[in-house]
Amino acid sequence: MTTAELIAADSGTTILIKALLVFVFCVVLTLMSVWGERRLVGRMQERPGPNRVGPFGLIQALADGVKLALKEDLIPAAADKVVFVLAPIISATTCFMSFAVIPITGEVSLFGKTTAMQLTQGPELLRDQAQFLIVTALLDEIAKEKNIVVTKADVAARRADIVINVGGESELPTALVGANLAASNLDAYLKVLIISERLDAFFINSGTPETEAPALVAKAVTDMATKLGVEVNPKYGKWNPTNASIDASDATDGAVTPLP
Repeated sequence: MTTAELIAADSGTTILIKALLVFVFCVVLTLMSVWGERRLVGRMQERPGPNRVGPFGLIQALADGVKLALKEDLIPAAADKVVFVLAPIISATTCFMSFAVIPITGEVSLFGKTTAMQLTQGPELLRDQAQFLIVTALLDEIAKEKNIVVTKADVAARRADIVINVGGESELPTALVGANLAASNLDAYLKVLIISERLDAFFINSGTPETEAPALVAKAVTDMATKLGVEVNPKYGKWNPTNASIDASDATDGAVTPLP
């Protein structure tokens, strides 16, 4: 499963745990950075630096933070109270938000759930989700034209077959990870799969060689996209009409160009 799909499948509890881990990581990193700076500056000034609170003075910055938090909160009379309160909140929030997109590790398992050790993966996640929804809508329109009907019972039956094949409902999440598929998209994916199979059979029954049928299905998707005039918001990327996909947009907006 791609990083984007892993993140999309995260539950609220998983997101909360990951956010807490990012917060703890940022706090520990800050404490270590402050300790290292003060020890280095202390050596440069021929003094030991922090060496009393905790081993080698490692907890000195934490003690300073606790002291700061417990101090009386005074707002100068001439200050804008809203700005005075929001300024430190904004600075801390932007710091933590920047860490949300950093891939700290590869795939990890949190309480039996596979996820990626980052909170979001903006452009790729948006692009993958948008493309899946567009292709689903295009196949729905093609199915209507060809009088292909896929019921909820069809989807449920296909899902039941998959559950049996993977060894039970408990094994389904692991199988979905191996198939690079988000659990939240399973039913929609099964519907797309059934429509594709029935389109394939439609073309074969019309006299198309079996080896050429998949190409005709792909062509039907691109033709439908052209017919409907598919366009995407630039934040998702650029629509590629030749293969009915969303290509990554230029994040630099033309500021950086490849060498000739």
